Amino acid sequence: MYIPPAFALTTDDARAFIEARGFGLLVTQSEQGFDTAPLPLMLVGNTLIGHVAKANPAWKREGRAMVLFSGADGYISPSWYPTKAETGKVVPTWNYELVQVQATLSAEHDVEAKRQIVCALTDRHEKAVNSTWSVSDAPGEYIDALLNAIVGITLTIKSIEGKAKLSQNQPEANQASVRVAVSDTPLARAMNPQSAELRAHPRAAPTTG
Repeated sequence: MYIPPAFALTTDDARAFIEARGFGLLVTQSEQGFDTAPLPLMLVGNTLIGHVAKANPAWKREGRAMVLFSGADGYISPSWYPTKAETGKVVPTWNYELVQVQATLSAEHDVEAKRQIVCALTDRHEKAVNSTWSVSDAPGEYIDALLNAIVGITLTIKSIEGKAKLSQNQPEANQASVRVAVSDTPLARAMNPQSAELRAHPRAAPTTG
């Protein structure tokens, strides 16, 4: 992924982004071409864990894989820039957040290992919504049947790259104007000047990408 320095996330910030997002697009390849599988994934050390339906062929494509975690995005009009009136030298762009993970995929068929994956994912997301439901709340035979219908996924991470293109390359006046224009949207919140991305990567020389 092309990442100008002004938009690069540190590895720690990229990992935090994955943990906050929790939902990625798994990309695998077979002789027929590329395939995708959107699914919740949990970062555990140097791995991502999740599961897919047994009928989903993604688990059969063990080996090299990629996962994309996307965040806020949106069109940025040059009409929003105060510098438009000053020089006219402005063009449209698109702001976005994206983390790319290169990994090695392996399938997990052991029932207890799959149960641990399901429980870990459930507990993580139940906590996020301030709920207390757990896998043990459902009938045991019902959970056993569902576990038999899925395959666990473990992605051993080889590299993590993160990009937060949030107008850091624009003058402060332009950044402020864009935040107003996209107010009350996820993009506006991502562009908050107090965000970790902007604190770590202050405005640099103009660039595109």
